[in-house]
Amino acid sequence: MQNKVSVLFYIKRTKISANGQTPIYMRVTVGGKRIDKSTGESVEEKRWIANAGKTKGSNEDCKRINDYLDVLKTQVYDYRTQFIREGIPVNYDNIKNKILALKNALYPL
Repeated sequence: MQNKVSVLFYIKRTKISANGQTPIYMRVTVGGKRIDKSTGESVEEKRWIANAGKTKGSNEDCKRINDYLDVLKTQVYDYRTQFIREGIPVNYDNIKNKILALKNALYPL
């Protein structure tokens, strides 16, 4: 049986840096179990749209961050597709292993 996979992005308000930036985290839920991983990006809290899981603004930094988040989300769903194609179970452990190996080097910062 294939588990449902969902991805969302959120900021950790408890980890505000000295320059006012909050880190952006990715949460992947597989069959009701969560995997939380830092994206390596941060944003001012006032620039975060929680219900969309994106930054707001038209400056280059906001666009770059949103593009990067889209790439991360696509990568997770590509893993799910790859597992289905190869007959590998789409479960928490398999997705977690792929995500934890996912480097923040998709777009070098």
